[in-house]
Amino acid sequence: MFKEACRDLSDSDLEDLKNATFSAMEDLIEQAGTYLNEKKYLAAVLA
Repeated sequence: MFKEACRDLSDSDLEDLKNATFSAMEDLIEQAGTYLNEKKYLAAVLA
């Protein structure tokens, strides 16, 4: 279904989609790292 939808997109639209996807992935990875660091800090404080 996703591949079918992408067939109708222009090259620039596909590039925009790729960039938005990578940007979202980077944001999620950064948020996960922040979350894990906060958990480690809290564990150290409570230890």
